[in-house]
Amino acid sequence: MSEAQPAAPVPFVSPVAEPLLDGKALRRSLKLIQAVSVVERGCRSKSKEGSRPRKAVRLLRRGVHEVTKSLKKGETGIVFFASDVYPIEILAHIPILCEEKGVPYAYICPKKALGHAFRSKRPASVIMLAPPPSTSKKGLVNEEGESRDEEIEDLQGAFEKVERTIRKNHPYL
Repeated sequence: MSEAQPAAPVPFVSPVAEPLLDGKALRRSLKLIQAVSVVERGCRSKSKEGSRPRKAVRLLRRGVHEVTKSLKKGETGIVFFASDVYPIEILAHIPILCEEKGVPYAYICPKKALGHAFRSKRPASVIMLAPPPSTSKKGLVNEEGESRDEEIEDLQGAFEKVERTIRKNHPYL
């Protein structure tokens, strides 16, 4: 008789985690979250000398309260949930809001990995990615003063691909 190897512990997945992204869709989503985080941290609006600086580009909403507030205000984007939130009542109201507003949502990975995707040291239960600004909105620069238009265009393409994939595979949208 051979001894059975102890199985690795299976991570907890919430029973309401539907649609749960995996494979290529998961990789694209995590890459998009990382790219949005980089652009949000690096971009600032260019202002003329002597005038007040404009507000920074805000593409990423973190946390249950902030995402709920954004959805109630009518903002659009993509909502990503952590698949291991317990108790599920913490964010059970957000998918309903998303369906009412027509905002695509998906469950992706554990809280720790979701927080790590946007370069945070803390876990995140839910995040919302706003659509990138249009290319007609010129003037976005990084801290060195270089234009970020190419990055914004790449971000728009990735955002549209992920949104299309989620809408195609989602049972309720």
